[in-house]
Amino acid sequence: MQDSLPRPLRVAIVVASRRIIGGHSVQAGLLLKAWRTDASVDPWIVPIDPVPPPPFDRLLRIKYVRTIVTQLCYWPLLIRELRRADVVHIFSARAREFYDLERLWRAGKRHDARDLIGQRAL
Repeated sequence: MQDSLPRPLRVAIVVASRRIIGGHSVQAGLLLKAWRTDASVDPWIVPIDPVPPPPFDRLLRIKYVRTIVTQLCYWPLLIRELRRADVVHIFSARAREFYDLERLWRAGKRHDARDLIGQRAL
């Protein structure tokens, strides 16, 4: 009987690159650092803002054009990288906004209608 180690879990982390300093890129860096010593996980970053190859990288200096160029590089990269992943972890600002809205909604439910519109209106 052969003792073979199982293949590591391949985790693609979709996040902004370190070129955009922010909480998500810092958290992704911490995840990579923590998993560096774990042989059962093979993580890597899939940047949402890939730098196009030269000479197209010069187009990033032009407003609006940089969005088109970045998207033309990003989508093929995303599809290629996600095909080889077992798990995809996506950092998304939209999710954060959702949780903030949910928190506001829940906080609003705790108030009585008189508190919101004033005693005299009732």
